Amino acid sequence: MLIIGIRALLDNDEPILLSQLTDARKHFPGAKIVLAVCGDDPSEKIKGLCDKVLYYSQKPSGLTEPLRIIIDHAKEHNANELIITDGDDQFYFSEIRRLYELGKSSGYDAVIPKRVRKSLFFQDGNYDRVLVEDCENILFRKAYPNGIKDPQPGVEIMLNRDTISCLSMENVPCWIGDIVITYLLLYNRRTITEPEIKTREQSKTHMNVEREFEKISQMQNYFGINIDEAIPEGNLLEIYEIFGKNFKSDKN
Repeated sequence: MLIIGIRALLDNDEPILLSQLTDARKHFPGAKIVLAVCGDDPSEKIKGLCDKVLYYSQKPSGLTEPLRIIIDHAKEHNANELIITDGDDQFYFSEIRRLYELGKSSGYDAVIPKRVRKSLFFQDGNYDRVLVEDCENILFRKAYPNGIKDPQPGVEIMLNRDTISCLSMENVPCWIGDIVITYLLLYNRRTITEPEIKTREQSKTHMNVEREFEKISQMQNYFGINIDEAIPEGNLLEIYEIFGKNFKSDKN
């Protein structure tokens, strides 16, 4: 059984999620669609496009919780394939289908795609979120050396039960999110392919600077390394301008 797990924060943007769910049904007609959602109550239209809706909070509680909910559901229902993706309008399900077929036909355990273009911005301010994400990725690679090009793309494809079983979001801080999926796949020596994926320009984001700051602080603690040990000085100075000079880990 293939489960498509979609994580979403509903905040007066139901049409975007409805469009993505419709697209998922079109390109994966035999899959079970599981929605992990917070924010507004999902409408009957949304529920009608899903096999299971797992509503967990009125307010955002981080990037990790919906991943934990989806992964646990996949394990409980003995899924042998799992696709996890965001419910925003960044991804084309036609592209996700293409990568799913590519990964299966090539015999890989997982697909971690590389976005051709990163459509990233903050809800507040004109800060360079692509730069911030690049710095997070450098921190991750410094803590756990690896060559994954785009370790937190917002869509991950697991192609067998053993690969799903190695995933666990227990004890993962709330804002870190899907970079931990990449870490666990690497740690458990799963074979990964990294094809490019085309994306849309996002029309809306729920990520703000405060949440991003919390994410980086949690990454420092989880991976056991301070950002100023990992980031090139020029980039670090630009990051300091965005967040202030408060990047010390709680472990210090």
